[in-house]
Amino acid sequence: MENNPLAKLVVNVTVFIDSYLVPVLFSLALVLFLFGVFRYFLLGGGNEEKRQQGKTFIMWGLIAMAVMVAVWGLVNILVRTFGLENSTRPCLPTFSGKCNSNGVGGGARSTIDTSPLPVEPVNPNNPGGKAIY
Repeated sequence: MENNPLAKLVVNVTVFIDSYLVPVLFSLALVLFLFGVFRYFLLGGGNEEKRQQGKTFIMWGLIAMAVMVAVWGLVNILVRTFGLENSTRPCLPTFSGKCNSNGVGGGARSTIDTSPLPVEPVNPNNPGGKAIY
């Protein structure tokens, strides 16, 4: 896959959609929904026409978010069905600091050795560890 330009293109397009396009679309749908709520409750007051416009914005905002969640779920089902999981993604942070194969835990994967440093035994004749001359 490393030398296949088509595979690289698919990976780059997928990363663009996943990293940039989807968050922007979710944000726009949320703004549309909140604009509808604002228009319905605050601007609509006694004006039935503005309240109806607010209902329409609320409905389309909810529909947009529902469609995006459904497509996201379908994509995840297809990715897992065909074994297209990305194994190079960074780990999600957890308190344990360990990273498993699913990319969960420990923040970014690293090769830093986090094992404790060896402790040398204390000399009973020299408990402070200072040089004796």
